[in-house]
Amino acid sequence: MALSVLPSQTELASLDSVEKVRLWVGVDSAVWTRLSNAMGTFPNVRTLASLPLSSLRAGMPAVRIATTGNPPQRELTPVEIIHVALMWRVARQAFGIQDVDPLAPPSAGDGAAATPAVLASPGRMKVKANAVIDQMDESEIDILNQSELDEAYQNHVALTGWDPPAEAEPTPEQIAALKTKVVIRGEAPYADFSVLTPYGRRMQKQMKARSWILQADGTFKALDVPGPPTFDAWKACFRVYKAALFMLKHPGKPASTTSPAVSPKLVVTPAALEEYFELVSKLNDEFPETWHLLLQAEDRCRAEMFERFRRELTRAAAEGKMPMGLTFNGEAPWSGVFQYAARNERFWNEACPWKGLKRLQCQSKHSRRSKNLENVSAALAKTPGVPSPPGQGTSKFAEKRRRKRQEAERAQEEQAKKQRVQPNASKLHPKKSGDMYITTAEGIEICFLFSRGRLGACPEPCKNCRAHVCQFCLGAHANFQCTQAPSKTTGKGGGKVSAK
Repeated sequence: MALSVLPSQTELASLDSVEKVRLWVGVDSAVWTRLSNAMGTFPNVRTLASLPLSSLRAGMPAVRIATTGNPPQRELTPVEIIHVALMWRVARQAFGIQDVDPLAPPSAGDGAAATPAVLASPGRMKVKANAVIDQMDESEIDILNQSELDEAYQNHVALTGWDPPAEAEPTPEQIAALKTKVVIRGEAPYADFSVLTPYGRRMQKQMKARSWILQADGTFKALDVPGPPTFDAWKACFRVYKAALFMLKHPGKPASTTSPAVSPKLVVTPAALEEYFELVSKLNDEFPETWHLLLQAEDRCRAEMFERFRRELTRAAAEGKMPMGLTFNGEAPWSGVFQYAARNERFWNEACPWKGLKRLQCQSKHSRRSKNLENVSAALAKTPGVPSPPGQGTSKFAEKRRRKRQEAERAQEEQAKKQRVQPNASKLHPKKSGDMYITTAEGIEICFLFSRGRLGACPEPCKNCRAHVCQFCLGAHANFQCTQAPSKTTGKGGGKVSAK
């Protein structure tokens, strides 16, 4: 007698709930919960039996099961796929629907053998994930139908009170991509802001940030990297990202004999998103010149660290050792993850090493900084192809210029010494010879070449270290330029003293 993979009529009579069908087939509880949530939760056997064949085939490969290893998620194993397919066949058997093996290769005959529900189910349009949410994701995403879009907008209105503004409204493709990634697959809510942009594809070509790469010779090379070029552009993308997340909810679960009903939960709360946004905004305000580096650190946080943070918080919640005063719900983990990321100073200090630059500069002493500068200058001078700092050249002409400059500096120092005010200078000076001064108030002799000569008769500074002032008023001009010069009392001229 041949065995049957389907239950007998006696066994079938007792399989009156989805849970009993699961237990009879032997599907793992975690696997079925993940798949049921991805499909929208099956309240009874009738709904499971009515699931279209195409939806079952498309849904099973998209399900991801969380793991504690690396990678953090995995696909369904072949045995798990067989179990899920068998549950679907048992449900159809319970309602007398013709048996179809969902694991058999698709053929033209499948359409004729399918139920009216399968025939009536039109194929959905698909979009590549790398065009709307993540450039590294090669999977295809089903576009949401109108009822699903309406539900998404209702979620946003229920949370914020209104639809998102036009400049922050996500496209249907963006909503579908984020829902597939977060709600159906259970992955981290990552979105690449070079493709998830305001107004969809219209802005994607403009999303490039200018980065600067340090070269071996100490110079910097400009490089355009994908992403918002400024913080304001990033902020616009984040608003679209936030609006799309507000439209999503983790599906609830109906009450069963073993567990109470679970209401739908937000994917992320407004408070968690706001805290994360404020952190990025603060870092940009402190270091606006390093936006190209902050952009990469922020993208890395959501792309690489969120799943790691989720695992850390899951373990901490199980041990009762939640850090930073966080509250964490494993069924809706991303609110806690956003807050944990915003408060994780260790990550940002490592990802943003320039944060400690100002603090380090303030703590360093002036002498130590000067010594470091000398060491750097010496190293640069020995490096081939690197120009020497100004005034530190090693050529013959550079040394000549340096000696000349040093001699001029010494002459100025000597002049400054002679021009210092003596203790009794105010009593002895300025001195006069007739109507004309011969010393200044500081006791410095007046240069006659300058005061009695023409412009440029004695160059600055005075080669004899004397004062270049007027002998009539001690002003900084020659005698013939003075307006206070006395008039001649004899002779025909009667004018000012003329220059010799």
